[in-house]
Amino acid sequence: MPESPRRCQLADAAITVLARTGMRGLTHRAVDAEAALPAGSTSNHFRTRRALVIGVVDRLAERDLDDLALTETRPGAAADLMSMWTHTDPDRFRARVEITVEATRDPEIAKILAEGRARIIDFVEQARQGAPPETQGAPALTSSQLVALLAGLQWAEYTTGEKLIAPVLGRLS
Repeated sequence: MPESPRRCQLADAAITVLARTGMRGLTHRAVDAEAALPAGSTSNHFRTRRALVIGVVDRLAERDLDDLALTETRPGAAADLMSMWTHTDPDRFRARVEITVEATRDPEIAKILAEGRARIIDFVEQARQGAPPETQGAPALTSSQLVALLAGLQWAEYTTGEKLIAPVLGRLS
């Protein structure tokens, strides 16, 4: 069932709140304020805090899938996409980090994140089909390993500002 525009608005506001204040600051009241909606609006769509957190996870996955759908499957596409996710929408990246930490304590969130990761791995697998094998003595990486490498590079780029994703992947292809 498609999400209502209001529910998406609230989930996007929750992503912003989560990015700015962390898990402790993610409250219905804070999301209402961020969305500039009357008090109680968030709780009408996400009855509990847990429902709100899962709404954030679902919305992050939905936005990722939208980006994947608009991205060509070609060599280098995954690096471009990861770099865009890191630098174009830093709130989304920070919210993802918060959610990833929360997933270490919550199996339901971990499952949703694993499903999203599987979709990204599938995307990378499609993008790699027909690409030349890794060269210069670099070890061949599975798509799962490549996604994990990209996630680490994404974190390093975000925290240091150093451009790492494209140069490292350029050496692997």
